[in-house]
Amino acid sequence: MATACPCGISPNAELLALCSPDGRLKIWETATSTLKQQYTPSSHLSATCTCLSWEPQREARGGPKKKRRKSSSKGDSSHVAGAHSTDIIAFGTSVGSILLYSLVKGDLQSQLDGGHDDTVNCLCWHSEGDTLYSCSDDNYIVEWSITTGTVKCKWKGEKSAVHSICVCPGGKNLLSAGRKIKLWDLEKKEVLKRYTGHASPITQLSYVPLALHRRKASGDDQFLDVEGLYFLSSAIHDRVLNAWQVRSESKDKNSVAAFSLVEEPASYDVSRDQDSDQTFISVVTRGGQVQIFDPVLNGKTKKPIKPRCSIQVATQGNKEITPKPIPILCAQFSSTGNILIAYGTVLKPVFEKVNFLNGETEICLIREDPTIQHFKQNTIVNKIKTPLTSEEVVHLQHSAPVGPSQSLSDDKRKRKTHAAEVSMEERLNAISIATQNLQGASQVPQTDSLVLLLTQGLQSQDKEIIERVFKYGNESLIRNTISRLPIQMVLPLAEQLSLRINKHAERGAIVLRWVKALLTIHTSYLSTFPEIVQKLSVLYQMMDQRIQTYSKLSRLQGKVSLMMSQITSQAEEAMGKNLGNKPLMVYQDESSDEQEDMEELMPSHSESEGEWEQLSDMDADAADDDDDDDDSDDEEEEEMGSHGEENGDNDESSDSDDD
Repeated sequence: MATACPCGISPNAELLALCSPDGRLKIWETATSTLKQQYTPSSHLSATCTCLSWEPQREARGGPKKKRRKSSSKGDSSHVAGAHSTDIIAFGTSVGSILLYSLVKGDLQSQLDGGHDDTVNCLCWHSEGDTLYSCSDDNYIVEWSITTGTVKCKWKGEKSAVHSICVCPGGKNLLSAGRKIKLWDLEKKEVLKRYTGHASPITQLSYVPLALHRRKASGDDQFLDVEGLYFLSSAIHDRVLNAWQVRSESKDKNSVAAFSLVEEPASYDVSRDQDSDQTFISVVTRGGQVQIFDPVLNGKTKKPIKPRCSIQVATQGNKEITPKPIPILCAQFSSTGNILIAYGTVLKPVFEKVNFLNGETEICLIREDPTIQHFKQNTIVNKIKTPLTSEEVVHLQHSAPVGPSQSLSDDKRKRKTHAAEVSMEERLNAISIATQNLQGASQVPQTDSLVLLLTQGLQSQDKEIIERVFKYGNESLIRNTISRLPIQMVLPLAEQLSLRINKHAERGAIVLRWVKALLTIHTSYLSTFPEIVQKLSVLYQMMDQRIQTYSKLSRLQGKVSLMMSQITSQAEEAMGKNLGNKPLMVYQDESSDEQEDMEELMPSHSESEGEWEQLSDMDADAADDDDDDDDSDDEEEEEMGSHGEENGDNDESSDSDDD
């Protein structure tokens, strides 16, 4: 599939072809790490390189094939029989054209146009003959003739973009992939079998060479039948490398094995050792690590296959400098037990062979950063050139020595004054030391510094550094630190947290904050590891015990809250009753002097007793007069009532007489 910086090592592991982001093709020697050739296409800015493929090695042929091969080559030295040719590099562009670069000429050999209208995603050479296959975003697969530079055949591979292709051993079948995988018959251009594929676009397809006893008993090393063939596939944002098997009688469309990876794969290489009859798979991840597998493919497997060992490159670190990882660009098996890796940057890759059969599961190479080393080599240049003078030189002085002597003395004085002055470097050091002294040691560290400190502690297994990081309990600081932590450090961090969850009771709350943030951010990543339950068994058991006691604790909490509510209500009622019995306001006379003065001013009872009796008699007479008046009024009302009744009787008698 199309990548930002496509690269590939030649079949003989002597050269590396690398396309820079600006569209330039660079050829590096793996033995000396030097740039051998560089080619800049005319339209390198508008039509950047998206994929490349080395021409496979041509083995010697004899008899009539040699003559036919020689006559069809048309003078091209790269196609002469009997030579191991890795001369041509084919690389596709973003505009649909394919360029063929010749290492012998050091220039462009030919350009293939008219096949695609969109980005070329993958190129694959035919094992025999001068045939090249390509796929593109325009949904088509094209078969090219290298000798004529024309299209042999073109057919539609998918309803959407075709991302990867692979020619099977024997040259009669082709694997293509968009999101699903198809097995084609190249003669009839028909689909023989379909596979489920991946949920995301597939980036690479590659077949696994079969064992010697599985091959056909013929003079040719390659076989024509693909029955029982295993092939691999990788996809975007998928941390699993799937293995599939071709079975004509089986209707199963699923993968037969899966290889567990730390990160998304960028590229991979497959090799089979002829002596031990063992298959090796190397996967280069997006983070710059290499994982090597040695599977035994024999039917369907239930569990994911784990890597045999992993290789990574990093710089030297100490207490002041944090080690930095150096990304690995690509890798390829070179010989038995050795793998050739290219690490560094696109501008300056470095090559090294590593033995992966030494029994180590984690291989970390401590190397100097290639960019810094290249910068140092360029900066060590003496720009001051001393002129070449002969020894027979006569210095002439002026006749009047007064002027020059004064100037010489002045120069000496100036030099002395300059020597006494403080240099700029010392001034800057003094300023930096002063600013460091002003800063307090109790400041909260930044997230970047905590990430570097935690990464260093997890890599070196330093308990002091890890304890220093775990003492911070700020939730935002914890969340930012875990989100910026490298993905390969997530599992070691989970193991360290599970070990410390029950050791320090006073720091259990802070450790739980780290656990909560880790599970919240990286749950999807941790769920891909089947052994996560075993590694986090302590944490798992603690959570299980707390879940079992949660119902009991919740009931106890409910009862306690109910009792506390009743106690508080009773206390409030008692306080209300006490408030109702008490008067709202109480007035108390503090002294009785004023009352005694008032008693002295008032007359005594003996002097006014007669007056009180006279007043009482007068009141009694007035009351009798009122009673008499009331009685007379009642008598008048009764007399009026009796007269009214008599008048009524007289009226009734008169009415009866009239009748």
